[in-house]
Amino acid sequence: MIFEMRKKNEVGIFDAVYLDGAHTLLHDGLAVCLLKELIKDGGFLILDDLFWSYNVSPRMQKAGLEYFPEEQVKDHQIFRVQELFLSNDPNFERLSSPKDPRGIFRKHSH
Repeated sequence: MIFEMRKKNEVGIFDAVYLDGAHTLLHDGLAVCLLKELIKDGGFLILDDLFWSYNVSPRMQKAGLEYFPEEQVKDHQIFRVQELFLSNDPNFERLSSPKDPRGIFRKHSH
C-alpha cells in the first residue's frame, strides 16, 4: 500500500486506523512505523491495550511463559511502542489521557 501511495504522490490513504495488534514491541513497533505514513493528514491512529502484558493473559499463561525473559512477561509493550514512536513525534498530537488504555493520536495537517 505504501509503495502504491508513494507512486501516486498521495499523503496517506486512511482517515483512521485502530491497531489491536500482536501486543509485542517487535510486531506492533513496525506496524506503527508503517501506519504513520498510511494515515492522512488530520487522520487518527489508535493503539489498543496499552497496559496489556503477557503475565495478565490467561491464553499466554496456558501457552507457557517460561521461554520468555521476565522483563518481557511483565512489560507493557504497546505502551512502549507508543512512547517510542508516537509520543515525541512532532507530526502527531496525543488526544488520550495518560491513564487511558488506548492511545489516540491525530496526525497534524501540513
